[in-house]
Amino acid sequence: MTPAELIERATEGGVLLALSPSGSISAKGNQSAIDRWLPAIRQSKAAIIAELQLERRRAKVLAMLRDNPGIRYAIEVVDANTDPVIDSPATVGFVAAAGREAGFSRVYPVGAISLGQKGERLTEIGELVEAGAVAITDDGSPVMDSGLMRMALQYAQAFDIPVADHPEDLGLSRNGVMNEGLVSARLGLLGKPNASEDVHIARDLLVAELTGGH
Repeated sequence: MTPAELIERATEGGVLLALSPSGSISAKGNQSAIDRWLPAIRQSKAAIIAELQLERRRAKVLAMLRDNPGIRYAIEVVDANTDPVIDSPATVGFVAAAGREAGFSRVYPVGAISLGQKGERLTEIGELVEAGAVAITDDGSPVMDSGLMRMALQYAQAFDIPVADHPEDLGLSRNGVMNEGLVSARLGLLGKPNASEDVHIARDLLVAELTGGH
């Protein structure tokens, strides 16, 4: 039984499962029904939490589309740096489905380059594309591993999708909070030099030239 089926059957049995503010599962309903479903819920706790997070994200996407008339006929591109990260066919699929369900906007999901946007392991790019991803990016988190970026560009070519990178060399930006210059010095705040972006962009251009990716 999948987590979605378990949630559906528990609901039919009189148990309403939801995410608490702390991110854990809360169950409401008849106590006897809760006791009956508790073993199955405990056994699949992590999967149920993930499914409920997807449902919550779907509800947010639908609310955004329905509450903003200005984008009723727009094309909405959803970046991968969401919660949860769009790094699996399931997360790509639910974002695409949410757009179709809304019915008045085209929603195109963008998958992550690396699992969890951690810059360590490449996502299953082919499966993301098959699920509806139109590009890949770790937007918000730079891909510091040049070898990983090379593989991402090579795999993306096979599916004719672009790769977008967050241009920032973390060794130079060093957790800065603003652009480095006179103002940052005057305020006593750690700044990010422009070179932190320039160096990363130069690296990406060279790797793109090496692989033929875009």
